[in-house]
Amino acid sequence: MGRDLKKRALGKRNLGDLVAGVMDARNLGPELDELRTLMAWDGAVGERIARRARPGRLEGGVLHVRVTSSPWLAELSFHRDEMRTRVNAAVGAEVVREVRLHAGALPVPTQAEPGVGVPAPVPRRRPRQPLATTLTPEISARIDQELAAIDDPDLREALARVRRKLGA
Repeated sequence: MGRDLKKRALGKRNLGDLVAGVMDARNLGPELDELRTLMAWDGAVGERIARRARPGRLEGGVLHVRVTSSPWLAELSFHRDEMRTRVNAAVGAEVVREVRLHAGALPVPTQAEPGVGVPAPVPRRRPRQPLATTLTPEISARIDQELAAIDDPDLREALARVRRKLGA
């Protein structure tokens, strides 16, 4: 009996319609769009980009994305339209009309997901081997002879230091 009463009270509306009505009444649509966009980001753009760029907020169709460095910002600026298209496809609606990139530290991830929201570690370079500084008298004399044609004494000395440091 109770089930029939609920059916009559709801009419032909399903639960999805009711939720959508409540969201519209409370103006929750933009917040839901932002949440869906943030959740779809990693899958839409791929791990390589997701490790270096994180969406911050969605305002009026503009998705603000924080990027780890200026070189990455420059690279991703060429892919803004593709990122927008992929995010909209993942969300299932045209919620992002523009992607704006900003250089800076990535926001701290809100979920305990390994590798998400964390920039890729910078590989450590091996220390350079010191350059040869011992020159034979013949090489030193050849350097002086080759640079003797340079009139500017400061330039000649600077080039001589470089050549001696390189050992050539």
